[in-house]
Amino acid sequence: MNVKDSFVSSLWGNKPIEWTAKDSDGASGGILTMWKKDVIFPLFSFRTKGSLRLCAFYEGQVCYFVNVYSSCFLDKKRKLWSELVMLKRKFGEGWWCLGGDFKTTRDKKERIWRCMVQGTTDMTDFNEFIVIMEVLDLPSFGGIFTWLKKEGSARSRLDRFLLSEALIDNWKIVGQLVGEKDIFDHSPIWMKSKEVNWGPKPFKVNNCWFDHKDFFSFVEESWKKLNVTGKQAHVLKEKFKALRDILRTWNREKFGWVDLKVEEASRIMNSDDLIPINDDVINNNWRFDSRKTPTYELWKQLHLKENLLRQNFRQNWIREGDQNTKYFHTVIKDRRIHNNIVSLQGIDGSSLEDLEGIRKEVLRMFWNRFVEPIKFRPTLNGLEVKAISHEDNLFLVSAFTREKVRVVVWESNGDKILGPDGFNFIFLQECGDF
Repeated sequence: MNVKDSFVSSLWGNKPIEWTAKDSDGASGGILTMWKKDVIFPLFSFRTKGSLRLCAFYEGQVCYFVNVYSSCFLDKKRKLWSELVMLKRKFGEGWWCLGGDFKTTRDKKERIWRCMVQGTTDMTDFNEFIVIMEVLDLPSFGGIFTWLKKEGSARSRLDRFLLSEALIDNWKIVGQLVGEKDIFDHSPIWMKSKEVNWGPKPFKVNNCWFDHKDFFSFVEESWKKLNVTGKQAHVLKEKFKALRDILRTWNREKFGWVDLKVEEASRIMNSDDLIPINDDVINNNWRFDSRKTPTYELWKQLHLKENLLRQNFRQNWIREGDQNTKYFHTVIKDRRIHNNIVSLQGIDGSSLEDLEGIRKEVLRMFWNRFVEPIKFRPTLNGLEVKAISHEDNLFLVSAFTREKVRVVVWESNGDKILGPDGFNFIFLQECGDF
């Protein structure tokens, strides 16, 4: 089938558009890419087995749009992925948008077969391809599977968009919407765009605080200045609440703008290279002394940044220095994206996507957890049950001693947090004496 202007116009409407297409090849369907004129400015496009590729200018950036209709055979899929990797390496930096039918899943959970024996070779290769291309697979909602075999014996998520992080930020993409199927075996998918403000971020103790020379004295002094009266539980809760606000301010003053501090230290260190060298400079070791402080500051800020990344994304298994690997950043980006709440299913089965609706549904869920559904409870009057001894009963109802509490705290995992206040066990272990 040859694509004509009249057919494209019937899909888009009367708006000014441009397009490129790849005709069908036997049983393999054709590919069509359309874009709005005067918004995207094409540089070149070309067709290959399994894809239609377009390079264009968009908002001053070079963008690569790849429309994919992959083969079912693994060797041909690998060839397609290898070609795209070579293309990225050849043309260098740019924003990437890959979308279509990849004929591959990323995980066993994305595929259901009547025969449960499934290969994982293509999954491994496909995930490696995504890492090398430095693109992200955003979470889907509205449905899990995008392809359904006619008799229902198999379902898979074969269709998806893979986007560069810069393009996700520019378009404010939050996820991929899987539409309903009709006569076709594939579901349509859309990129969902919206800007969401969830409000202030919760408080969290950063372990790098403990390396600061003034931290313990500052915490001790601030804790002793807090004057709260009442029961001990109330006093402890209110003092932790006030200390939390104090540490927020202290953190901004001491650890804020880490990236800017890294850039500033690097700029000062490299500015020495612009000063001409003479005998006085060499004899007095002036260049060495002038670089010593900014070099120390640069490594200090880089080490701090790595510790913050490791703790914030709970990757305790990552070794020091792994922040420079593509896999490290892929893990971080993937966790950030998949932790984002795009939609929720309400109690009536409806899909909630607006911020206010999601907030109300979350509040309703937690509210119901603390509501007593049973008004009249059965009693045990007249029933004879086994009872524990008087000594065991005294042991169970005895008050907790300071030593028992201390043992529990000191034997707990330091990164774990007891509740929503944000103070982890490391803080309690290090600052428990005062």
